[in-house]
Amino acid sequence: EKYYSNNKKWQTKLTFVLKDTENTKIKQAIISISYIYGSKTKTKTCISKSSGKCLIKLNKFSAATIESIDIIVDTIKTPDEHNYNPELNTKRDNCPLFSQTCPIITIEKP
Repeated sequence: EKYYSNNKKWQTKLTFVLKDTENTKIKQAIISISYIYGSKTKTKTCISKSSGKCLIKLNKFSAATIESIDIIVDTIKTPDEHNYNPELNTKRDNCPLFSQTCPIITIEKP
């Protein structure tokens, strides 16, 4: 999800919905990401709710200088009773997002 703020900055939100290999929503999973823009790298973390959802809102970026950001999932820690497989993630261009095959996604300025 992307939007402008005063046409000078843009921002993105990442929504994760975690499910295990049995398609059960995962509560209390910890997701840590890194995002890279320009020469900077920052990290953020969220914990999934009972719906399996976890929202990460990134910083506002200068529309004049930041054209895109790269996002990497560093870790996903799930409660012991859940088996998470990144190869079952939503696919973009037939590649599971944040899997070993597609570990980075790039979000372009709107």
